Amino acid sequence: MWVERNTFILCFAAQWAHEKKVRIHALPDYKRYKKDRYDDKPLCKELARYLDEADFVAAHNGDRFDVPLIMGRLWINDIPEPSPFGQLDTYKMSKRFKLDSHKLDNIVRQKQLGKKLANTGGALWRACGEGDPKAWENMTLYCRHDTELLVETYHALASWKKNHPAMHDSGCHVCGSHNLHRRGRVRQTPKFQFNCRDCGHWFTAKP
Repeated sequence: MWVERNTFILCFAAQWAHEKKVRIHALPDYKRYKKDRYDDKPLCKELARYLDEADFVAAHNGDRFDVPLIMGRLWINDIPEPSPFGQLDTYKMSKRFKLDSHKLDNIVRQKQLGKKLANTGGALWRACGEGDPKAWENMTLYCRHDTELLVETYHALASWKKNHPAMHDSGCHVCGSHNLHRRGRVRQTPKFQFNCRDCGHWFTAKP
């Protein structure tokens, strides 16, 4: 094995649940990039602000990859840990089903939600590290599109997730609809089963 440089973050994309805009942040956006193309501290500070403000964060394989990697970079860069947030991992959510593959590209293709953008793999990442403007353009497009696919995937899976955290003060835990069908009482509890007639989610709550 030959390691040229320790891991660092090139860019990230994020979309707030109440917005349609996908926000892109990449190393060249920051002044320190001109002096050091591998300095991701300003980028990580930006990312930490998103996490600190979020109640829940959705990512594909985020529990095993994205979140631990991000936390590692925050630690290395002496950035304080964000306030606690919930995690919604669409990879784990898809594991409820027996699929040919649980990779994001396979899921969106099977559900006809789209497909990931083609890229040159490691060569693209290396070219960004070398400061190639065209590579950065392709990388940010790829990152944006992946986030758009993630949003579509989450919405396709959310109503099927058992024990989905309540995302609204009342109504359906997933979509907030009050068009609910109350079913039987959950045995030996004061709660009932509810089925959302809009998104189809099943959940338990007090009437």
